Amino acid sequence: MKKLLVLLLVASLSQLASAATAEEDVAHYVEALNGPKPVRIKALDDLAWKGISDPRVFDPIEKAVLAELDPGASGGDRELVQQEIRALSFSGQSKYLDTLQKAAADMHYSRYGKTALNELYSYARWNPIISNRATWDPKNSDDDNRLLNMLHSSDLVLKRVAGKRVYFENKDPVVLEAVAADIKAEFRNKHSGDEADGLAWLVKGLGSSGDVQYRPLMEEVVAGAPDHEAVSHAKRVLDKYMPKS
Repeated sequence: MKKLLVLLLVASLSQLASAATAEEDVAHYVEALNGPKPVRIKALDDLAWKGISDPRVFDPIEKAVLAELDPGASGGDRELVQQEIRALSFSGQSKYLDTLQKAAADMHYSRYGKTALNELYSYARWNPIISNRATWDPKNSDDDNRLLNMLHSSDLVLKRVAGKRVYFENKDPVVLEAVAADIKAEFRNKHSGDEADGLAWLVKGLGSSGDVQYRPLMEEVVAGAPDHEAVSHAKRVLDKYMPKS
């Protein structure tokens, strides 16, 4: 019975009702972060692309991290703490900077703390874009609208977040169309670093849909993209998801 309850709670995170208010979103994640570990892990991961910055969600996460970083701590669930540290960056709130610096200096959590520090200020820019409801189309789900906000931005590193979401879960046609439009606009340009990785994830995300209408676009990427990473992923897509019959 307990296992069934956990599965239902995890499913609820993936199927949060469309047209939820910002306040309802906050309440939902406050509750989820007090749930069983699988639910908490899922909630922490979701915060990477929800555009939520409310301290009511993130203050309890910070409290848990600080308790683990205390020199007298007996040692908690490191997997969970690692995810909590990373999640603090998703807030985009500078109030958590000191805590992330402590995590970066900790021998057990240094890697996660440093990653979170690097991402914190990016999320300060990104969250207002992701959560901008003025651009939302009521015909789309809330999650689709968030992804479309990312994909319609001018930030290819933010688009990488959307590309990962598409790859791992979201294959809605309206989102795939936006990903395809971004690839068409970007693949002939030379990118480096995180931007090159962003384009690669868009290719990987779109390709994972297996939708053969995008095969010609993948072939164009292979033939004309200067970014090796994008070309490599497009080739894999053609072989794995869109092979010629």
